Formats: sequence, structure tokens, C-alpha cells
Amino acid sequence: MENSHIQRRDDTITINELPDDLLLKILSSFSIKDVVARVCYQNGGDLFGRRLDAVTHLKPYVALNRSLRELRIDMVYRCLDLNEILYINNISSRLETLVLEKLSLVDVPSDVSLKGLKTLHVLSVKFSSDESVKTLLSICPRLEDLVVRQSSYNTNVEIFTINVPTLTSLSIYTSSQPKGGRGVHGFVINTPSLKNFSIRDSFSSYLRFENMPNLVRANVNIVSGQPDSLSSHLEIFEWRRYYGTGQERKVAKHILANASRLKKATFYSESGEKHGMMVKDLECAARGSKACQLVIC
Repeated sequence: MENSHIQRRDDTITINELPDDLLLKILSSFSIKDVVARVCYQNGGDLFGRRLDAVTHLKPYVALNRSLRELRIDMVYRCLDLNEILYINNISSRLETLVLEKLSLVDVPSDVSLKGLKTLHVLSVKFSSDESVKTLLSICPRLEDLVVRQSSYNTNVEIFTINVPTLTSLSIYTSSQPKGGRGVHGFVINTPSLKNFSIRDSFSSYLRFENMPNLVRANVNIVSGQPDSLSSHLEIFEWRRYYGTGQERKVAKHILANASRLKKATFYSESGEKHGMMVKDLECAARGSKACQLVIC
């Protein structure tokens, strides 16, 4: 037990490097209503997988989960069946914050609604396909804050589609190029309520913004001159429902100026009265790629 430890700070409980049996015993003793649970497994402790039978019969733990507001699961790149977690522990109705880190999602249920979830962090999560990303976001009808961090571990997703009407804050971080390095990788973003947008992308070859008319603050980090930066990979950029607001213009000009391998940039204007002004503004913008074809519809 010398290496095992539990830290309690305010309403946060951190459990790390504990045997499954001891972890189950600890969880069964909780009686806190608004609790934050963090479960970390580093040495084969797949509590929610092979030890699921124990969780099923742990009544105090089930009762605890029914009032759970924040849940963080770090599986150290092991498999997680989200379907079993949500059904057996009955936490879908009141959960407000969910952090998934360093794990592989085995199944994303489409018939469950995380109707109370407002914050979702997807950190180095391996999905089974592009569709599994869409399914996860579709069961979060009130999602407001989304953080996505991708690494070379996320090899199965080519286009990460974020289609969330209620989203107000979005942060995207990519740390390294996917294994193999070839093919199309990128994001499709359709977030009509988005106000705060931050992206630090080092490997996407495709970006499409569909609807961000309410954007207030944007931080687009594309550092030119670095071989692993987005500026050296982005080839196709699309912006649908481009309104030409101050923040939208800032983002558009930054991408045009720094994407040195950009082949085609397409903007679909949504403002008929300002269309001519938008065309002139974009055509006069500096371009990092001399071969870039600018299309404004």
C-alpha cells in the first residue's frame, strides 16, 4: 500500500493505483451527493470491464452514481464500454461533466440521452470510426463546452465531425500526426451557438466550418515554418455560412496567410448585402500558398 494513495480536496476524490477489491470497498462507503469521481487504472485494473459483475451488485455505488454530477475516467489506453457504464450505473440523467481520457471506446450507445451533460472532454480517446464520434455527440442534447485532444493514438477517425447546435465553447488540440501520416484527417464544425473557439492543430489536411455566426472570441494557432504544424498539412479549407464578422474575418485571414500547402479555400457567403465587400476583403488577404484557389460563393 506504500504506492497507493487517495487525495481528498473539497468535493474532489482522486483514486490512483489501487487494487480493484480495495477500490470497490472504498466506493461502496461513499455517501456524498455531489461527488467527483476519478478512476485511474495503470496496472490491469479494468473495473468497468472484467469486474463489471462486482459493480452490478454494489448497491451503494449504484446509488452514488445516480446523483453523480462529474465523472472522469482515465483508462490508460484500455477499453471502455460506455453503454454498460450508463445503463448499469444509471448516471445518464444527472451527469453534468464527463471527462474521457486515454481510453478506447468499445460501444457508444445511440439510445441513451445524456440530457444533463453540459461539459465533455475527449482527451486522447480512440473511437471505432467517424460515426462513433457523431453518435457520442448526438446523445448530448444540451452540451455547451467541448474539449477535444487528439494524438497519434486516435488512428480510426479521419474526419472528426462536431455538429452540436447548443455548443458555446470549443477547444481543439492535436499533438502529433496520426500513424501512417497519409489520407485525409481533419474536422467538420457546425456550431451555430458557438461564442468561444480555440484550435491548435498540427496535422489536419481538411477543415470545414459550417456555421459560427455568434463567434465572439477565436484563437487559431497555426504557426508557419514548423514541419509538424497545420500550416504544413492543410490542403482543403471550407467555410459554410460565412457572415464576415470581425472574428470570422480574423480566423479566415490567419488561415489563408499561414497555410503554406493550401490548395483550395471555399467560402459560402450568407450576407447578400455585404457579399461584394467580403469578396474584396478575402481576395486582398495575404496568402501563404501561391497555388491556393480562392472560391467565394
